Amino acid sequence: MSDLAALASPASWDGLAAPLRRWIPLQRWFQGKARTVGGVGVVDAALFDDRVVDLFVAIAYTDGATDRYQVPVVLAEPEEMDPSAVVAPWRELFIVDATTDPDGSRLLAELAVGASPWSTARGAVVEGHPVTGDAPGPQDRPRRSTAEQSNSSVIFGDRSILKVFRRLEAGINPDVEITRALTEAKFPFAPRQQGALELQAPDQEPTALVVLSDFIAGSREGWEAATTEVSGVATGLISPEEAPVLADLVELGAAVGTLHENLRESFGAERASPGVVTTWIEAMRDQAESVLDLAEARAPEAAVALAPRRADVFARFETLAAIRDPGPLVRVHGDLHLGQVLLGPDGRWQLLDFEGEPARPIAERRLRSVPLRDVAGMLRSFDYAAATAGTDALPEPARRWRDLARDRFLAGYLDVAGPAGLLPGDRETARAVLAAFELDKAVYELGYELANRPSWVPIPVGGILRVLDTVRAPASTPPPPDAHPDAHADEGVPPMVTPSEGRDRPPGPQAPADRVPGPQAPADRVPAAKAPDELRPAERPAAAPVGQEHDWRAAADEVGALLAGHHSDPHRLLGAHRVDSGAAVRAYRPDAARVDVLVEGADPVEAEQTAGGFFEARLPSLPEASAYRLRVAYPGGATYELRDPYAFWPTIGEIDLHLAGEGRHEELWRRMGAHCSAVDGVDGVSFAVWAPNARSVRVVGDWNSWDGRLHPMRLLGASGTWELFVPDIGPGSYYKYEIVTADGGLVTRADPYAFATDVPPGTASRVFSSTHRWCDDEWFAHRAARHPLTSPMSVYEVHLGSWRQWDGRPLGYRDLATALADHCEELGFTHVEFLPVAEHPFGGSWGYQVTGYFAPTARFGSPDDFRYLVDHLHRRGIGVIVDWVPAHFPKDSWALARFDGTALYEHADPRQGEHPDWGTLVFNFGRNEVRNFLIANALYWIEELHIDGLRVDAVASMLYLDYSRQAGEWVPNEFGGRENLEAVEFLKQFNAVVYGRNPHAMTIAEESTAWPGVSRPTYLGGLGFGFKWSMGWMHDTLEYFSKEPIYRRYHHNSLTFGFMYAWSENFILPLSHDEVVHGKRSLLDKMPGDRWQKFANLRALYGWMWAHPGKPLLFMGGEFGQWREWSEERQLDWHLLDEDDHRGLMRMVGDLNRRYRSLPALWEHDAEPSGFQWIDANNADDNTISFVRYGSDGTAPVACLSNLSPLPRPTVRYGLPRAGRWVEAFNSDAEPYGGANIGNYGAVEAEEVPWHGLPASAVVTLPPLATVWLTPGG
Repeated sequence: MSDLAALASPASWDGLAAPLRRWIPLQRWFQGKARTVGGVGVVDAALFDDRVVDLFVAIAYTDGATDRYQVPVVLAEPEEMDPSAVVAPWRELFIVDATTDPDGSRLLAELAVGASPWSTARGAVVEGHPVTGDAPGPQDRPRRSTAEQSNSSVIFGDRSILKVFRRLEAGINPDVEITRALTEAKFPFAPRQQGALELQAPDQEPTALVVLSDFIAGSREGWEAATTEVSGVATGLISPEEAPVLADLVELGAAVGTLHENLRESFGAERASPGVVTTWIEAMRDQAESVLDLAEARAPEAAVALAPRRADVFARFETLAAIRDPGPLVRVHGDLHLGQVLLGPDGRWQLLDFEGEPARPIAERRLRSVPLRDVAGMLRSFDYAAATAGTDALPEPARRWRDLARDRFLAGYLDVAGPAGLLPGDRETARAVLAAFELDKAVYELGYELANRPSWVPIPVGGILRVLDTVRAPASTPPPPDAHPDAHADEGVPPMVTPSEGRDRPPGPQAPADRVPGPQAPADRVPAAKAPDELRPAERPAAAPVGQEHDWRAAADEVGALLAGHHSDPHRLLGAHRVDSGAAVRAYRPDAARVDVLVEGADPVEAEQTAGGFFEARLPSLPEASAYRLRVAYPGGATYELRDPYAFWPTIGEIDLHLAGEGRHEELWRRMGAHCSAVDGVDGVSFAVWAPNARSVRVVGDWNSWDGRLHPMRLLGASGTWELFVPDIGPGSYYKYEIVTADGGLVTRADPYAFATDVPPGTASRVFSSTHRWCDDEWFAHRAARHPLTSPMSVYEVHLGSWRQWDGRPLGYRDLATALADHCEELGFTHVEFLPVAEHPFGGSWGYQVTGYFAPTARFGSPDDFRYLVDHLHRRGIGVIVDWVPAHFPKDSWALARFDGTALYEHADPRQGEHPDWGTLVFNFGRNEVRNFLIANALYWIEELHIDGLRVDAVASMLYLDYSRQAGEWVPNEFGGRENLEAVEFLKQFNAVVYGRNPHAMTIAEESTAWPGVSRPTYLGGLGFGFKWSMGWMHDTLEYFSKEPIYRRYHHNSLTFGFMYAWSENFILPLSHDEVVHGKRSLLDKMPGDRWQKFANLRALYGWMWAHPGKPLLFMGGEFGQWREWSEERQLDWHLLDEDDHRGLMRMVGDLNRRYRSLPALWEHDAEPSGFQWIDANNADDNTISFVRYGSDGTAPVACLSNLSPLPRPTVRYGLPRAGRWVEAFNSDAEPYGGANIGNYGAVEAEEVPWHGLPASAVVTLPPLATVWLTPGG
């Protein structure tokens, strides 16, 4: 059987579940990112020509729903593959996404136009359905498209494009069905379908897998063409009447009309029954109810605009109820907008993607509807395109472009649809139907923007108001002056009438967004608020006329820069400023109708609006920052009083900036981020963020309707730090930073220094000020009195979300505090170690992909709730270690990745800046500010959150430039070597600073190679960690104990080899979370034998481990013998404690810890060979091993004797350090632990008979599969 055939076999599918569980949620096309994945499994597979395996994967969510996905894969050599496409290793090769492989993607295209059936492992049939017979040839080189969101596409030369459907749904796929019909009808306005591949399972409808179509080379996307033209129109480069895309929109309308005519011919038509119209109305009303309620809760400005019109919204929908005939129902596109059309090189429009809205069921997407539904979608798209012209009120040229776009598209559409009988029979009916569907689309957009891009909310709000304010005049009545002429009033629907100027946009803030719901703009970018340089006129007039005689007024160029959104020092312009004639107060309040300056003890002074939203007032004298307010009034009557953010001095000093630039500001968290403070007696929040390559930075939040125009920040010199104090807001406020990048794009980022965050999947940062009062002074005094290296330390590793749950939900920090402390106290653990607690968006990463380095995850409560957990554990005598992740961070576009539009925290070169294993980014350790960020973060956890130790994850990946990389995928250091010298220096600096400031804390390295001196002090040339995980010991020990006893004699060196290096580092012995996941099985399940033997083996292992030099660490669940592998999505199987053997194992772990703490020989000299002596290391045939541990002078030694065979070993003589009575301090075979109670009746008598090189010896009985400790005693 070939490797691919084996992969397609059901016998291999269980092993694929874990890697697919990791890989699929990271893919761009995965549509379940907002849900929690419960399980993943391969349910079927097809092998194509021994070249491609198509895996059909079921994904179960915790809410009970299930999706099915398609993952076609190939096997590739390491040097041939795209690292981001690697699903998992397979034998000597790698499983790789076939759409990234030239041969794999070409075979999928060939299958689509072939007619040969292929069987799946479960008996389904995969078969191609050729249409035109065309196919890509050998000369058509494949390249993967990056434009797809929910599927994957591969382009072959200039001939074909292959779409691979990812989320599968049984049923006739609309995209395949419609493009096939249009191709057969020789429809000229859509790419021809060349063929499709479908899966036919028994007793099911067919499922589309891929579709192959003509590729329109040299075309322009409609959205890109329209928004570029809008920029030119808005800057005066071209007039709307001369705009070429506008002229072409008549043809686009005609193409859509021809589409509807063809779809009627191909699929038939029907008349709408009253029940269909009622269904429309109910769906529209239900959506409007929820969206308008959401607007009231989240967008006060939008609520002010819409609240008086709420009844009008429902009334407009109800007009449909009186319509007896809304026109014929035909198949429609279903999701038509500018992003779904291309303008071909021949000037012909091409309509794309007939799949409909992918989130809707296929059956619903195939329903007939009125053609005007598609028309409404395109009209709303013109509104979004026009909104990219600027961030203030829509410029008149852009408004004119929008209205002309509507007119011309409708003119072209009506030319075809009217004579074809696709519209309702009379003008008023057509108007009402189109208005209802356009209103419904705008309401949908409002809901989308509220949930995803609050700064774009004004666009759909404006659309809603325009529909409601449409002039409804009889056909014989001339249109009002502000309406555009209707060239086809007698044939169909007139364009929506443009309302008056005051109604064009809602009152309150407004800004563009990163994507519109229709056209697919890049996910992390916003259409620029200015025209591109190539479209900008040579000289642009000032934003408002400024007379030269008014020397107190702001300079025109500065005002223009502010309004354009790229002023780096708004305080120089805004706020109160002394002028020759007294003082000038300036404010930028876009969309405001009036601004008054209110000075204590004086009459209000009305400011003059000298540019769009820019107000200036002259006062007789300069007021104090706390002595004046601004009163801002908006159209419609809404009025607000607020303090001026631009009246205050910077809250960050020059020394702070200098130290940060050098990477030496060890308490940087006290200056960066969001801090509640009082400036000049005024309470508020000071914001500061490092974004050196930004053109401007604005702070947005729920307190300014997420409108960045209202709060631009100032750049402090050459530091790259932006700062702003915002008065009268406080704890609990949500915020982000809106950054204008160097290339003019607009991105929104969470605060890297945020102390609190929204609960995932929310991504906003949150202002937080701690009120927790610590009560752990006694703990810190206890910690200072001992050194962890020479003190007992046994660690209980915990994943907070899955330790215990209540009703399927994790416990919060406060609920965990008592329960976890009780458990650790009962079992005698000295420390707990938490898997990463810092905020992370994806729970399946276990916290190892951090986006909020200074914020404990909000999943379990507030930062003060986390402080309470730590405080409570300390008061119960339990130390707290936290996993810390400075090696890498995720690519989430709202977090650290390309923070200011450039590679800021990461390396720009992907060979240095991307981690191939985890699909994450690597910190640039050579940059001062990045090192400072990480070191300050480490100190924050230790000093502010009272953490006792940091376990540093993935140190090996930091130390080596070629870690997990092939030749050519990494950059050597300056000496040509593979060592990451910058990371080495960072780790040394990190440890030196941490121990220098907190000598009683500890740092722990997870380092899986043999890098020398990891836990050696930096002054001796080491990295400076306090401890290192002994990964070699863990691997060797588990390998030995997982063997059947009959084979253990051949692996005896797995137990003894660790003593060759046991004192080269300060080791922790981990049986960690990594060893009980991803198919490795639980610790108990790793053990060989029947049930009794499995428990006995595990008990013997623990006894051996606790006596071994090094500090023991056990992952949760191991204390009672969890059978199942650990999953972050469910709690431990606590019900197992109802069974005697599980309960006995946990009792033993508690006794082990208590014995361990009472016997200094087991921990005083862990790092010194003088604390250890072999008794017998060589008895491999009997599977026995024994040694002695020594403490300081005067303390009792401990002899550890292990019999790892299933046979008892009676009357075996063992050497001991002294004669006399030796008691059994521990016996893993004791009956209370579930053992057979074989032993030595509590003690043995050692005689002065030399044995094993020791001066005394005793005859000992060793139980089967057991460990016994002996210590001198009475």
